[in-house]
Formats: sequence, C-alpha cells, structure tokens
Amino acid sequence: FVAGYFYKDKYTAEPFHYIGTRLQSLWWPCVKYGFLFVCLHNLLFGLGIYSDAVGVPLVNERHMYDMAGFLTALWQAVTLHPLEEMALALWFIIMMIADLAIFCALSHLGSHCQRRWQQEAVLLGGVAAIYAAGCWLIGRGISLDYYFQLSCVLLLPTYMGYAWRRWGELLPLHWLWSLLGLAVVVYVYRRTGTWVDLSMN
Repeated sequence: FVAGYFYKDKYTAEPFHYIGTRLQSLWWPCVKYGFLFVCLHNLLFGLGIYSDAVGVPLVNERHMYDMAGFLTALWQAVTLHPLEEMALALWFIIMMIADLAIFCALSHLGSHCQRRWQQEAVLLGGVAAIYAAGCWLIGRGISLDYYFQLSCVLLLPTYMGYAWRRWGELLPLHWLWSLLGLAVVVYVYRRTGTWVDLSMN
C-alpha cells in the first residue's frame, strides 16, 4: 500500500529506468545481507546457534559449508534465493520488486490510452486480471519461483495505495474511508483465500 501510495506517474514514462532503480535500492541490500549471513553460517553452526537437529522448511541443510557449499550459498544470495535462515525475512523484499515491476508495466501500458478514464481502466483491469491469476495459482497450490504468485495478489494493496493518493488529489477523503478500504481488502483476501500469512515465511 505504501509503495503504491508513493508511486509517481513520472515512473510510468520510463519503466525500465524505474525498475532498474528499484532493483538497485531493493536487490543490492538483499545481496549484501545475504552475503553477510552466508559468511556467518559456519560460525553460527560452530557456536551451536544453528543445529542440525532442528530444520526450517526451504532452508539449506544444517551443516558446515565446505568451499563448494559456500560458493553455492553465495550464488543463491545473488539470485535472491535467501535460503540462509537469517535471510528468510527478506522474502517480502523479493516479492516487492516483482510487484512494483508489474505495476509499472501495467501503468505504462495504460499510458498509451488517450483519455484518463481509459488509462485507469487499463490499470485497474490489469491489476484485477493478475490478482485473479494469483488467486488461481494459490487456490491450486501452485508455487512459482520467487513466490511470484504472492506478488500477483500483492498488486491489490499496491493499486489501492496508488488510487488513494490519486483520489485524494481530486476530492477530500475522510479517514473513515481508509478504514472502509482496509475492511474491503481484508474481506477480499479472506474470501479468495489469498491472505499473506507473514508468520509462515
């Protein structure tokens, strides 16, 4: 929602530049933290902070890295597959990159329309279609690389943040409208079964 609220229309004119800046501001910090956690892996294992007795789903096997394992883990950090346990909290950043790239692409597609309402219709229609595709994937238990199916359903609050700022420029919005909007988002996610449970990731 916050990312959508601060999305500016000038980004739409140069989508590749915008996506590049998002990669620089979001991808690079993930890589740095990923490298740090890979470098700490053997130390944490040796101190008993990591243990091979307890595993976490989707996390690398619990053992000391040899050189091949170390290089593999570094490559996973570069490609944003943060399988180090301490790096799992970065999963949301990875989806945010994809979410903003999709939103910018849809906005750019709509910008070719002549009338403002046509531009909004293309953007809203694209968001709705991709959200529906994400619901379909999640409903069938299909998981894509980088949790892409979750990026699809995160387009909804991204669009709502963008729309909230745009509508606020046209007419005064009372804070009660924000509560109504939140209730709508929660209702839609609950009804479609696409609630993003942070505790599971």
